[in-house]
Amino acid sequence: MDGERFKLQNDYHQRAAGFLRQALEFDEQSSILFLKNHFFLHFLFLLDNNEMAILLYKQGIRELEKAVKLNIDPNGKMF
Repeated sequence: MDGERFKLQNDYHQRAAGFLRQALEFDEQSSILFLKNHFFLHFLFLLDNNEMAILLYKQGIRELEKAVKLNIDPNGKMF
């Protein structure tokens, strides 16, 4: 059970790192086309690099917040 919590926390960290990595890439670009999959429908959005980076930074932060909310101490116990 505790191993599952660590795995879940690690999954949140990995997703957060991916979002933050993408945000940094968009910060370096001038403009992008972003394809968003939402409820199995595809919408094409034209977003500038700042807008896209902000969205990705926010998503990365949300993933980190999920990991922190698990409240796992160094001994692997949840409190």
